[in-house]
Amino acid sequence: MVPAYASHGAVYLKQNGHTTRLTQDEVSAQPVLSPDATQIAHVHNSTVWVMNLDDTAKHQVSDRAGRNPAWDAGGVRLTYTATSCTGAPGTFRTGTSGGVASEVLAPSACVSQDAPPAGYITG
Repeated sequence: MVPAYASHGAVYLKQNGHTTRLTQDEVSAQPVLSPDATQIAHVHNSTVWVMNLDDTAKHQVSDRAGRNPAWDAGGVRLTYTATSCTGAPGTFRTGTSGGVASEVLAPSACVSQDAPPAGYITG
């Protein structure tokens, strides 16, 4: 497995004895490697983003501020924690392409309700 880690707000990749800095700003955290080890999900400026291991195709996938991204076993969806309809933390799911509304998974009281309004944050 290829280790990805965050330090001082930047995401790094350690591979074959070399360390590569993947994000140039200092607002990134919580990198998680995809199951097939080709992409990294991470929190960037309080939203969830995905990028390739070669530092390309960086894009936002969450439609709200979130944290704690986790890949599904197939590597096609991510879950993350964000504020729910109750105002408490909830669990949301989204695809890895971005541009779509996140699905509310928990708490159960929020599943049938629209998620709190949010939008994409660029940069």
